[in-house]
Amino acid sequence: MITRPESITVKVHGREFNVLTTNEREPLYISTLAQYVDEAMTQVAESTQIVDTSQLAVMAALDITDELFRLRDRKEEHGSRTSKVITQLIDRLDQVINQKELKVK
Repeated sequence: MITRPESITVKVHGREFNVLTTNEREPLYISTLAQYVDEAMTQVAESTQIVDTSQLAVMAALDITDELFRLRDRKEEHGSRTSKVITQLIDRLDQVINQKELKVK
């Protein structure tokens, strides 16, 4: 349900940001996203010598994007394997049906 825009404040790497939402479930979702980004920036900060917030944000964005692309690749692989198995099952069912039809005739 779309409602009146609501402003929520999220904190990422020590800075507060106001985000407008129009869905009653969005504030929690936006907060979860902000927490994820905050954790990614903290990981980058702890594993590098980078202190500049903009650089940390870009490196965190690259890490998150890498994660997204890897998940997409796995999803495509899984979908491809699933399609192959389904095709094999359909072929096998066709064989069984054809054999039964030959026996009936």
